[in-house]
Amino acid sequence: MNPSDNWGKFTNSAFDKRHLTPEAAAKRKMPWYITSSNIIKLYVGIAFISTPCSIKQVGLYGAAIGFSYVVGVNIFCIYLLLKARNRFKRDRIIDIGDLADKLYGGCWGPLMSILLVLTNSIFLVCYIMFFGTQTD
Repeated sequence: MNPSDNWGKFTNSAFDKRHLTPEAAAKRKMPWYITSSNIIKLYVGIAFISTPCSIKQVGLYGAAIGFSYVVGVNIFCIYLLLKARNRFKRDRIIDIGDLADKLYGGCWGPLMSILLVLTNSIFLVCYIMFFGTQTD
């Protein structure tokens, strides 16, 4: 354990699964089709398919700076999610709505679910607009 890690009093390792019962471990697993759709969204996302247009607008150096910024923010967010998971690993938290409930109170879970539905809907609209303009 890293001595500078302030989470040591809550957990004894970063990726330990010994505390999970078989039922809790089964609930943390996603079906193959949800995992596949998330991977497709990750690799063929709106940022990936719109990269040539972005480079055309800001240039190669501007795109490299923007790409570095986005990668840095994403890595930091993943770090925070892992820290939150480790902090609450003895509690039943299945999705980001459960985490919001735990951190901010009971009304935030449904609000987070609504926010996720809205953002994913906006992504779908962007995909439809992109593919529609590409087929024209």
